Amino acid sequence: MFIYSTSWLLIFSTVGYIVSCAPSPRSTACQSSHTDFSQGLGGAWSEEHGSHQGWEITGEGLVMTLTKPPGVVTKIDPNTNLPFNDQLASISPTFISSTMVRYGKITYVMKTADTPGAVTAAILKSPEGDEIDFEMLSGGGDNVQTNYFYGPVPVYNVNKQANSLGSASASFHSYTIDWSPSAIRFYIDGNLIRDSPNPNNCDGSNGACNFPTHASYVKFGLWDASNPSGTAQWAMGPINWNSSPSISAIIKSVTIECSS
Repeated sequence: MFIYSTSWLLIFSTVGYIVSCAPSPRSTACQSSHTDFSQGLGGAWSEEHGSHQGWEITGEGLVMTLTKPPGVVTKIDPNTNLPFNDQLASISPTFISSTMVRYGKITYVMKTADTPGAVTAAILKSPEGDEIDFEMLSGGGDNVQTNYFYGPVPVYNVNKQANSLGSASASFHSYTIDWSPSAIRFYIDGNLIRDSPNPNNCDGSNGACNFPTHASYVKFGLWDASNPSGTAQWAMGPINWNSSPSISAIIKSVTIECSS
């Protein structure tokens, strides 16, 4: 994630959600599962904020949509001389698993958004602040970034890697996080793109590690990265709502394989 951006989940928490029901109860016990979203959310998933807007179930899977904020204006930040939008999409759909994972393999099958400034994300996130993620940026060859963070204060631009995937928004691809006590391995369509070892095999039993070690929720979502200006630049935005009044990404399935 770009240094100007806080956690994408923090950004989600500040946008205007319309809450219609509470999320499902969650468990710390990992459960291996496969969810085909063309059949619905099943019992394993809920929209994190209880919103019934900004997403729908279709024959292709779960379609997440950003819509143009009324009266949005693109401005120039006088401090950075970079463009940004003065409003964000009011709903950035975010989904969370009902159970947690501490080590295992998680595979997302997704078709990402195709508009610069919109970010499609697949994430493992712990209450303690640990995070492992894919973030798919539209434009410029469909840039796919992988990141991991540890502890309550994330350090950006240290444990990241970028890869180009020219058809991320044109067709479905699988994105796999294989998280073990010894390493995090990232795969696209079954091909290893990154192997990040755990320094000194730290397991957290003797204090903080420079590696994610806490049980985490599985999440995915679509968010508007048009503000602030530094985040918009990182996401190749801001979103040009005049050419894209509605922006969608589709998640076909998620497979969770627990290892502990």
